[in-house]
Amino acid sequence: MKRIRRVAIVLRMSGTAGRDILSGVFYFTRMHPNWHTRLFQMPSEFTPDAFLAETEAGLDGIIASEPGPDATASLVLKSRIPVSFIGDPGPILSRRKSRIAFVRNNDEQIGHIGARFLASLGAHRAYGFVPTVSRQYWSDYRLKGFSDELSQRGIEADVFQSPGEAGSKKELAALKKWLVALPKPAAVMTAWDTRATQVLNLCQEARIKVPRHLSVLGVDNDELLDESCVPPLTSILPAHEKLGFAAA
Repeated sequence: MKRIRRVAIVLRMSGTAGRDILSGVFYFTRMHPNWHTRLFQMPSEFTPDAFLAETEAGLDGIIASEPGPDATASLVLKSRIPVSFIGDPGPILSRRKSRIAFVRNNDEQIGHIGARFLASLGAHRAYGFVPTVSRQYWSDYRLKGFSDELSQRGIEADVFQSPGEAGSKKELAALKKWLVALPKPAAVMTAWDTRATQVLNLCQEARIKVPRHLSVLGVDNDELLDESCVPPLTSILPAHEKLGFAAA
């Protein structure tokens, strides 16, 4: 009998990306039945007390997409428990010099793919990008790839600059004004599908016809969101399952 390996999985499960990453991790664990996993569905759940309890139980490793509370990240930094990190580990865990591996999607390439797809739909008078308000690393990389691809074609990307809290009345009003002001026909890529649904809802309010006047592209291929949109949302599917498998 192989020794049981106890592994903590710390993912944000509120979106399809987290679920797909988890699916990839579980694909690996089915090949290694001696793994015993404990899932923390939100990084905030991975508290110092939770980490210490797992350590006392014999923790062999951590797979995480976010570092969790700073106090927990500091404990992980000082420990010798191996960590497989998906994405940006934050300022604390990025100081770890050993027993840590990093994996992430090529988000810059996702931006390139988005720009090429929108350009393939025909001539547009404007190309825009709607990032996340808090400017997560994956949003910034997707924006860079999108802008670079368009720049190679002699086109400057118009980037929405959020004036406040994500989804607030002020922020959505500014986004609506930005969408109306884009010369039509226009094409817009969003950092992820949740942002794209906001864009489509605001287009309905402003009577902007999609896709006749505005083509919209999301990222994550969240089928529940995409099919609920009018019209259904076109979205890029990142290799999140492969990412989870690679991390495991």
